[in-house]
Amino acid sequence: MKKWGIVSVLFLFTLGLSGCMDLDKKIKIGMDTTKEQSEEKIESLEDDVDDEETETFEDGVLTTDKFTIEIESAKVIPSYDKEKQIVVITYSFTNTSDELLIPERCFSGSFGVTQDLPDTVEDLYTGFPPYDSGYSKLQEKSQAKVKEGKTIQAVASYDLKEKSNTVVLTAYSTTNTLSIGEEKLHIK
Repeated sequence: MKKWGIVSVLFLFTLGLSGCMDLDKKIKIGMDTTKEQSEEKIESLEDDVDDEETETFEDGVLTTDKFTIEIESAKVIPSYDKEKQIVVITYSFTNTSDELLIPERCFSGSFGVTQDLPDTVEDLYTGFPPYDSGYSKLQEKSQAKVKEGKTIQAVASYDLKEKSNTVVLTAYSTTNTLSIGEEKLHIK
């Protein structure tokens, strides 16, 4: 009998609380967000998505609101240990933001590099050019902080699975990681 009494009291209490809310006027999404405020937030998010679509990768040029990367060339050379082959991608990097940027971080955060093999598509991982190749100085420069409005030449290098197959550079949005384009590199 006591159980039914407690259940009845809880039911009436819950019913009483639900009657205090006017669901037509206030739909709770957060602690104090009305339906109108929620619609405004959705419109704001849609505007943000439209703004994000300004990132492009066309004709070997990646343009974002903070930097521009222009792919100049891709060449196959022996790696630092001479046992593997690497593809060295030479690019120019322009800092269009008002902060210091490191080209290597911007490149690796914006691009994925794959190799199209006869049976599979393989992700390629960072490789290192030989110290005496001339590319090592550009590799070091790609790790430096670039000032606002300045452009430098840099390289990114990746270990190849096989020398003769196509290498594909895929650009990703820096804000939502969606693919925004790709380019097949003609490796020499």
